[in-house]
Amino acid sequence: MQRAVMEQVATVRPALQTIRFGEFLCEQHLITDEQLLEALGDHWSNGGKIGNVIARRGFLPAEEVERQAALYHDLDIVEV
Repeated sequence: MQRAVMEQVATVRPALQTIRFGEFLCEQHLITDEQLLEALGDHWSNGGKIGNVIARRGFLPAEEVERQAALYHDLDIVEV
């Protein structure tokens, strides 16, 4: 009986999804969706890290990108 309940709970839980750095910045309301899409286009065309592209395009100062990157990489809580 306990196994059946565990299996049922396992099927109800949503799968965890990785959040990308650009999405993280959008969720923090630091850049807009439009700015992210523009930065991603540049990133895909020219390469480089997305944070560097965001700073180069002037969407956020480089210091703020670095500060947010430190926060992003230090996340240990998962919201579902």
